[in-house]
Amino acid sequence: MRFGNKVAVHLTVFEMKEALMDYLEKQGLEKLGSHLNNNKWQLDFLVRQKYWLLTLDGEIKTEDEFDA
Repeated sequence: MRFGNKVAVHLTVFEMKEALMDYLEKQGLEKLGSHLNNNKWQLDFLVRQKYWLLTLDGEIKTEDEFDA
């Protein structure tokens, strides 16, 4: 991880994936974090809604714990 100008944080793809997996685990979504680890993924910023969108490839079973 590298910090510059006290504003920008530069993360590698590996660091971002690890951070997302840690977040999902802390939210009680370990299976989803494992799915992220084993499949292709993409992170986009939706400017108008001001949200980040995490897109995961592959299939995953829907269970009660994934309902939000």
